[in-house]
Parts: sequence; C-alpha cells; structure tokens
Amino acid sequence: MSYEIYAFLANPAVLKKWKERFPSVAVYYLREDLGLVPPIGGLGLGLRQHLPPELKSAEELPKAWGEEASQGCTVAFITASYYADMGGQHAWVWRNRQLVLDGGDIDEALRLLGVEAEAGKDEFDTVGLGRFRKSETWAAAAVIDEIVRGFDDPIPALIEALRYEGTFAIQERVRSHAAGALAERGTAAEAAIPALVQTIKTDPEYGVRLSSASALGSLGPKGAEALRLLLHTIGDEDRWGVVHSLGKMGPLGAVAVSELVKVLKSDPDWKLRQAAAEALGRIGLDARAAVPALIRALRDENEHVRYHAIQSLGIMGPYARDAIPALKKALRDKYSEARKAAAEALKSVQGADGSQATPPAGPTSIRGFLKRVQNALRAKKK
Repeated sequence: MSYEIYAFLANPAVLKKWKERFPSVAVYYLREDLGLVPPIGGLGLGLRQHLPPELKSAEELPKAWGEEASQGCTVAFITASYYADMGGQHAWVWRNRQLVLDGGDIDEALRLLGVEAEAGKDEFDTVGLGRFRKSETWAAAAVIDEIVRGFDDPIPALIEALRYEGTFAIQERVRSHAAGALAERGTAAEAAIPALVQTIKTDPEYGVRLSSASALGSLGPKGAEALRLLLHTIGDEDRWGVVHSLGKMGPLGAVAVSELVKVLKSDPDWKLRQAAAEALGRIGLDARAAVPALIRALRDENEHVRYHAIQSLGIMGPYARDAIPALKKALRDKYSEARKAAAEALKSVQGADGSQATPPAGPTSIRGFLKRVQNALRAKKK
C-alpha cells in the first residue's frame, strides 16, 4: 500500500481568505476548526503567478507561501510519502510569519494547530488524514466538498459534478470522486443512475467510467439492472468494471447471471472470463444456474479462469455436485493454486466426509450454507 500527501493546513476561516486572491482554491474541511488545501489545481497555479520566479521550485513555493500566509495566524505545510514500509514525513509550521516547526512530524504540526488526540488515536488519525491516499484525491475531494456545501440534498450537485471540467490537473479525479460520493449514499442516490450510465458510455477517462460502474453497484436492484443492460451496450474496455461491480453486489447481481454466463463461455478476453467466473461465485447460490458453465470453464485455456471457476463451484456446494468429476480431474491441474482450490471445493461440494451431499430443501443463504460446511469440517477434525 502507498500513501502520499502534500497540503496546507489551517483554520478554515484563514483558508477562505485565500480564495480572495486565488478564487479557484477549494478547501476540504477536516473538521470545523481545521481545513486542508493541497497546493495543486487552483492554488498551485495561483502561487506560481503570485510568488517571485526564484521561489517557484516544488520545495520553495509552499514554504514561501506558508510564511506569507501566516500573518496573524498559524499555517502548516505537511508532506508524507510511503510505499510499503519505506518513506517519510515532514511538516513545517509558521505562526505570524515565524517558522516554529522546521521539518518535524505531522502529529507535532497538528498539535501546534490546536489538535488534541482522541483516546486510542494519534493526532493524524484524530483529524482523518488517512481518509484519502493521494494529494490529487484530497484536491478532488475539496472541490466536491465545496460543490455540495450548503445543499440540503447534495445528490443533484453530485450528479452535475459527474460532468466537471474545471481545473485540468484534477478534473478526472473530481468526476471519479463525485461517483464515489454518490455510491456512499446507496439507494438514496437512485436518481443518479441515468447520469452514471451516461458517464460510463461517454466519459473520455477510463478511471471515471470505472468509478461510475462501481457506484452503480452500490445503488441496489435498480443499479444492478442498469449494470446488466450496460453489458449489452458498452465496449470491451469497460465491461470488466461492470462485471466486477455485479459480483460485488452479491445476490443482487443475480439479475445478470445469464449475461455473466455468456461472458464466461465466449468472451475472447481471459480477464473478462475470469471476472465473470469470480462474479458468479460472489453472487453465490442465487447464481447456481451457472454451474454447467462453471464446469465447462474448468477446461479454459487460462489458469486464472479455471482457478476462479473452481472457487465458485466450491461456493455452490451441493448445488455443484455435477462438478465432482471435473473437480477431481482439476486436482491434477498444472496450476498449483487451481489444484489447491479443487481440493477445497470438493470438500464443500461432496461433503466433509467425502460422500455426495444433497442440496438443502428450499431457499438458503450462502452464509448459512458455508457455516454448515465449516461446522461439518470442525466436527470431522474432532
């Protein structure tokens, strides 16, 4: 996992005054007494025009502005960059144009801004600086925050933000973030479905289209139906996101089982076939009509497709008993992970004791079925 941020921190009242000089500045409100502004987008362009040429390097520009902007207040500039266990962080704080922290850590800067750590948290986590992992995402979130601020119902504003064409450096991320914000509202954002569908069909940026497909997967049955219809009308590049989103919906994705089966059987792109095999398993027992197609997929030329088909058959349990011969053959698959998956799938499909299990009568949930399998395995160990 990676994390990267560079941003100014100050009281929102201070940051609002920056807009008088740089109108395109957008503030992200961490809380009522603390706001965040990355020096990219509107602020970055403004500072390069405002500050002397000799202060325009990536290192000198924010420090020069931090000192100037701290007249009568406290301003911090923080940077952090981590990849896995490697990286570091630095923070500078100015108070009334005096440098009071030179390259310290972010928690210390937050304390100088008046932040008190909550119980069990450090200052960083107290204000939520881990919410986003990239400065560009923080900048996009700040734009969205400004767009929806003051609206009792933010959904129309977020729908409009799907067409955002403002600051070039972050416009793609703003549109993606708008889709994500709609997803967070769940079925309350059903009115956004037509706009999200249109975005998937027309937005020039793949990341925005992918975020919009993911958002549809959070909008309940109507979102699932929209995703199903999209499989018939969009290009190959965007079908993966739609298939993946249907799988994430679990049983709600069952509306598209026949379409997913068609992808699994005949799509020339193995990544799409893999996604379809995985999605059918995530939909669960409501996708048990796909068992014949999953059995056929055990002969797929791609090892990843075979692996996910095996896993999905295991999830179907006794409903996949017709797969037992093919699963036994998969125990000799040349892909080692497929062999391991086949062994586990057989335990689920034919029962913990190796006998052929019978599907439970009546409707059942995947959670309940898997719990019964786990209990049977524990009983065998005892």
